[in-house]
Amino acid sequence: MIRLMVFGLVFVLVPLAHAQVGSVSKAEPRHGESVTVIYDPAAAGAELDGADPVWCVQFIYGSDDSRQEHSPMVKKDGRYELALPIADDVSSITFYFVTRHAWDRRARAQIFARDAKGAPARGAHQQKILEAGPDGFEAEMERELETHPDHWSAYRTKWFAASAFKPDDFEAMIRKDLEALEGSAPADDIGWQYAHLYGLLALGEEPRARALLFEMAREHPTHALTQRAFSDYDYQAFSKSFSEEVKQEVDELRRSLVRAHPGSELAREAIRLLAAKDDFAWKDIERVALPWIESDPLDPQPYIDLARSLNVHGEDPLRAATLVEQGIERLLSGELHLRRDVSGTQTSMTLPSAYAILAEALLAADQPGRALGAALAMRETAFQDRPDDDEMVAKAWTAIGDRSRAEAAWVDADAAGSKEAAAALKGLYIPRHGDDAGFVAHLASLRAKKISQSAQGREPAPAFSARTMDGEEVALAVLRGKVVVLNFWFIGCAPCRVEMPGLNTLVASYAERDDVVFVAFAADSEDALKPFLERSPFDYQVVPASSEVAADYAVQSWPTHVIIDRSGRVAARLTGGSADRHEDLRPLIDRELELGQ
Repeated sequence: MIRLMVFGLVFVLVPLAHAQVGSVSKAEPRHGESVTVIYDPAAAGAELDGADPVWCVQFIYGSDDSRQEHSPMVKKDGRYELALPIADDVSSITFYFVTRHAWDRRARAQIFARDAKGAPARGAHQQKILEAGPDGFEAEMERELETHPDHWSAYRTKWFAASAFKPDDFEAMIRKDLEALEGSAPADDIGWQYAHLYGLLALGEEPRARALLFEMAREHPTHALTQRAFSDYDYQAFSKSFSEEVKQEVDELRRSLVRAHPGSELAREAIRLLAAKDDFAWKDIERVALPWIESDPLDPQPYIDLARSLNVHGEDPLRAATLVEQGIERLLSGELHLRRDVSGTQTSMTLPSAYAILAEALLAADQPGRALGAALAMRETAFQDRPDDDEMVAKAWTAIGDRSRAEAAWVDADAAGSKEAAAALKGLYIPRHGDDAGFVAHLASLRAKKISQSAQGREPAPAFSARTMDGEEVALAVLRGKVVVLNFWFIGCAPCRVEMPGLNTLVASYAERDDVVFVAFAADSEDALKPFLERSPFDYQVVPASSEVAADYAVQSWPTHVIIDRSGRVAARLTGGSADRHEDLRPLIDRELELGQ
């Protein structure tokens, strides 16, 4: 079985654990008791060797809230141990094992709490719903309601599980439950409001869901379930492409809550995106960030968010640089990994963005040398091919006054798909030649040279041979001489679905060419894909049940795009999906097509 984690517009699938590596002394402790959590680096399958200190990251679930804590483990007789008391508000705890820069993705332990009398704690069976799989999740829900019949928020967990385990039936299940609960579930209960909102969104009743979200925000502005309700709404707004007017209305509500309750978890979560908005005051970001820093000075996120907002508003670039440097220092020492980023994915995504904020601040502060160092670090830590990295390096060299290196960096950016590069290269060309008369030929020459250089040193793409949904054989060896565009996806991945219309447009734009091929490797079975593709056509050649191919390509986040050149080598790799992802792929495809002309 797998556990799903979501980071921005990327999905990460996490394999569940082998118990012998991570364990706990008592699986169902009572409130007030203590348990010992154990990690054994000598056990078969352990991925941490024990050379570095091991930390236990705890996902602590209450009946209607959750929190994350981290504690250093004590090494005893070659094993790492942590003694942990079970508080009265705990329903369950999931334990993960990490060092500051690594984690054991297969080691996990859990406890499900009981109250002082020995009955299952409120929410304990709720947390088992997702663990139970397609054959057991409904039984776990029944067990939860047997002991806690008024635990209304558990319905959201049940319906979410149904969307994954029984996607063809889950809407009918929601309707049946809503009909049965009508009149008995209290309309003003925050748990029921939270579950009801999710159900309405799943059934496509956005206006009613939005009205309920406003009611929750008015009555329970700082409650954890209100924060989760916003997250549910945002996910559906993205995956179902709600209108901009509707999304703007909800965004204004969120902004008002951030201003009114700067110490709330909702505010801390919201400023990650609001910090990049020039219509949200940096002072309001500061009101969230400074108390956050005071309460947890080692958390990198508030430093980075405040620095980003200062940059966006053109305020005090040296202060922004100092703040983001403090954030980077904490990222590099693994502090985000210990707090909210067990897999390390968020750290990998945040680090290059933090260096970009630093480079931008230093350029604004007229310190191009330091900015260049930050830009080079940004490019070095980038987790995928992005033109932004080369653009920032080019801007730093331009500010330094080294036109030759600036041109080389802009050529790199152009090859990565930059929309600014051509104009910047023309700006460098004209002062040397007096006009732009020969620029088109000059740009063509630069591009041809770069394409030739780029092809050198590429890694060979892993071979594959598979049968598509249409019964056609597709094999990399047979496709040699063509540019091959791969997409790794699955039905339950919202970013994967959102980018499909754009990807179909991309395929259509190359319909007249026979030297570019589009192949989509789906994680889902053929039986699951057939009804989905009837509703949502996808014009790539779709290969079902492709987990082995995804593993060969080291895919850990969805969607992932890989472009293979005519010689069968990996030319580019992009992770994450959006409605305009096809526009990022197009220049990369064109670059490879030009190489064969």
